[in-house]
Amino acid sequence: MQSMDQHLARQLLSLRHDIHQLRLRRSCQEHRELLDDLQSDLEEQEELSDVLDLPSNMLHDTPLKQLGVTRMNISARRFSTC
Repeated sequence: MQSMDQHLARQLLSLRHDIHQLRLRRSCQEHRELLDDLQSDLEEQEELSDVLDLPSNMLHDTPLKQLGVTRMNISARRFSTC
């Protein structure tokens, strides 16, 4: 009976570890996609700035503020929503 309990406990720990790894991978993938989207938005805005006469501060602040990241949060290495 004790060996069956230990076996079940190992299985549960293994499942817990697998779930944690899947969540971590999904989170990393979502962050990677978010950064890719932000980078493409910045590239598009830089291309538009060549054609249009936009202020330079508008080009750099807007995408980060849309995501809820402010300059103070970046310097403190803490991210929060606005």
